[in-house]
Amino acid sequence: MRYANALLLVAFCVPAFAQSPWTVTEIPGLRVTAEDRILFLNDRVGWILADSHTILKTTDGGRSWVVENTNPTRPGTAMWSLSFADEKHGWAAGSTDFGQPTVWETTNGGSSWMVEESWPLGNVSGDLYDIQFVDAKHGWAVGFNGRGAVIVATTNGGHRWITQYNGAEITHLFRNVRCEDALNCFALGLDGVMVTEDGGESWHLVYFGGAPFRDIDVFGSTDAWVALGSGHLAHATLGGRLWNDVPVQAKGFPSHVRFVSNSAGWAITDKNEILMTRDGGKTWSTGDHPRRPYSNCHDQHHFDAVRDRQPWTPPDPADKVVKTPFIK
Repeated sequence: MRYANALLLVAFCVPAFAQSPWTVTEIPGLRVTAEDRILFLNDRVGWILADSHTILKTTDGGRSWVVENTNPTRPGTAMWSLSFADEKHGWAAGSTDFGQPTVWETTNGGSSWMVEESWPLGNVSGDLYDIQFVDAKHGWAVGFNGRGAVIVATTNGGHRWITQYNGAEITHLFRNVRCEDALNCFALGLDGVMVTEDGGESWHLVYFGGAPFRDIDVFGSTDAWVALGSGHLAHATLGGRLWNDVPVQAKGFPSHVRFVSNSAGWAITDKNEILMTRDGGKTWSTGDHPRRPYSNCHDQHHFDAVRDRQPWTPPDPADKVVKTPFIK
């Protein structure tokens, strides 16, 4: 669950100018790319998943970071996404060194990981790119299984997984899954969106298009926002039954989007701009990414939002902190 009363972004740059609205928190020796992920459980506790296997943790709102594990599994294993139900219990999705789709579990905040049992995909090649748990029992992971797009789910904390969808309408892969509760989820493919309203008993194709789909976020059980490669955002209401394209005035294309209420949301473009709306996406204001005053920056297009607190983007050393007032 995410809520926000301030915007905190994490970028990874070396400061070139002393005058900047950002506070720099360095993480020595770590390089984070746009493929890496950042996740905050609340305003204090968060994790960074870097270079597909290095996990860092903060317990002070991003002021300091500790490497939890630099090799959670065997060499060659790739972890692409994290999800935590609380400060101790979390899951990661990716693939093994043999190229098999895999989910791992931690019970100590990320210090050690174990492969989940009762894996439904069997001995096939593939990868899982995203995972989300809405509570300690209900979770979903998405990706591809070597033949097509796949969705797997658990209702007992990851001890048993079942395949809920296996590539018919979405033939390539799923890149994101976003769920508001144990019944309502959106899964984002490269060119389509699928929805379930019954916990995954059935999945329905609700949006299909030619532009590459880059990211999705949900707020409430019926609303979703998709970042499109066409330079637009797409807004879904009524559980994905009604869609509207939303043009944005920006130099780049939206690459990542987060909403923290029905009215307040942010997006990042591939030209390092931050887009912000206070009126549910009717209008968007554009500002440069706060790392523009810096040199030697890497492209960062990922951030996270914590409802009740703040949204975040990933680090390299780790650049922190832009705040905006609470938005109702």
